[in-house]
Amino acid sequence: ANVPDARAMCRWIFYYGEEVCIAKLIFGCTHGLATMSHGAGYTPGCELNHNRNHPVNVHGCGIGWYACEKCGLEDKHGLSAYDRPTVYTTVAAPSHDRNLRSLSKTISTSLLFGHVRAAGPGASVHQYNCHPFRKGRYMFMHNGEVVGFKSIRRGLLNKLRDELFEDISGTTDSELLFNLILNELPDVQTRQDTVTLQRAVLKGICAIISACKGKPSSLNVALTDGETVIATRYRNSEDEEPPSLYFHLGPMPGERAWDLNSLGGFDAMESNAKDTDIYGVRKSASQKSGFKKTGASSAGAERLMRNKFVATQALLVSSEPLSGDHGLDRWQLLPPNSMIVAAPTRPMAGRCTRSALVAKLKEEAMGGGKRHNLTPSSAPVLEIEIKSLKDVCKNVLGGCPEAAAAGEVPSAVAAIWEGGSDREFRIRRADSPTQTTHGGGGGGGESSL
Repeated sequence: ANVPDARAMCRWIFYYGEEVCIAKLIFGCTHGLATMSHGAGYTPGCELNHNRNHPVNVHGCGIGWYACEKCGLEDKHGLSAYDRPTVYTTVAAPSHDRNLRSLSKTISTSLLFGHVRAAGPGASVHQYNCHPFRKGRYMFMHNGEVVGFKSIRRGLLNKLRDELFEDISGTTDSELLFNLILNELPDVQTRQDTVTLQRAVLKGICAIISACKGKPSSLNVALTDGETVIATRYRNSEDEEPPSLYFHLGPMPGERAWDLNSLGGFDAMESNAKDTDIYGVRKSASQKSGFKKTGASSAGAERLMRNKFVATQALLVSSEPLSGDHGLDRWQLLPPNSMIVAAPTRPMAGRCTRSALVAKLKEEAMGGGKRHNLTPSSAPVLEIEIKSLKDVCKNVLGGCPEAAAAGEVPSAVAAIWEGGSDREFRIRRADSPTQTTHGGGGGGGESSL
C-alpha cells in the first residue's frame, strides 16, 4: 500500500499455534513469504488480476512476533515481550536480506506476522513504510490500497487523537488505517475483548469507505493484540474481487500432528493429509483434483459462516497457499468481503490465553501421538469464526451511493453486531434509532483476558 493514487498490492501471512521456528514459514516452503516477494501471483480460485494480486513485491519486507512466555524488559505499562510485538523491517526483499535469513533460524514464536511490500510509482521505499506496524500491544499489516488516498489523507489524520497522530512515522495509507482502528480503542496498552477488537477494525474500514465516498478500496488487513487475531478479505465493490486470502486449519481429526521441529519445510507437514475436508467429511474426486472457488454468496461461503471451527495445532492465513500445489485441497479461499477471527479457548469453559494454548501444545509435542479436534473441555484450542462483511459499504453510505458521490456521507457510524445465522456485521447511521449491541454465536458473554 502506498500514498500515490496508483495500484500497489502486497503479500502477507500470519501463523498462530504451536511454537515454530519462523524460518520454516519464510524460507522453508515451496511458496513461502520469500518466494512471494519475487514470484507471487499463485492464486487458485481467484480471477487473474495483477493489480490486486501483484506478482512482484520487492520494496521491503518485515516480520513481527510475540514471545511464547513472559520475558525481556517490562515497560512502564507492565508489558513484556509476551505482551508486545517485536518487529524487524528492511527495505530489501527477504531473499536478499542476510540478517533476516540468519535471525529467522534462531527465533521461535507462536504468533507471527510476515509481509512483503509492493510500492506504487513514486512511493517512498523506507523502513518507516514497511509492515507490520506496531503500537503498544497491537500489531497490524495491510494488503491493498485506499483509493484517492492523497486527497483524503489530511482529513483522516484529523480524526486521530493526539498521541496517535504524533506517533505516525511513515506516509502509507496502511499505517493511517492502523491508527484509525486504534483510535476506536481506549488506549494501546489495555487488552480488549474480541468483540471490541472486531468493532474497531470494522469502524476503521467504515472511516475509509466514508472518506472515499464509496469508491472501491482493497482492505485485506490483519490485526492482533497477541491473543486474538482478526483478518479481513475485503473490497467494497459488487463486481470486483478483493485481493486473495487463504487459510489452513492444520492437521485434521485423526491425523498425526505436524512435526514442527523437523528439518523439513511446510511441504512435509502436508504428507499425511487424509481425504476429508475441514468438517471431517470425505472429499469427492472433483474436490481432490482441483481448487474450488468460494463466492461471497455461495453455499460453501454460507457453510463457512454458519459454523465455528477449531484448530488443535495451528492456523495459517496467507495471501497465497504456502505449500504450492502440495496439499492444495487443504487450503480454503476466504470468501470475498469476510472476516476471520481466531482466539484461544477451552471449548466448554470459554476464553483462555495464548500462553495456556502454547503450554498445552508443548506438552503434547513432548508426548507425541495424534491430536484430535474433539478435545476435552480443559484442552485449549484455537476457536475460529468467519463473518460476512458484504453489506458494510451499502450500510455506511446509507444505501445510496449517489448521495455519497455528492458528498452526503454520514459524518459518523456506529458498529453494531447483530446475532443471527448469517453472522453479518451491520452498521447503523449516527442519526438512526439506537440499537442494542449483543453478541452473535458465543461472542456475547465473553470475558476479557
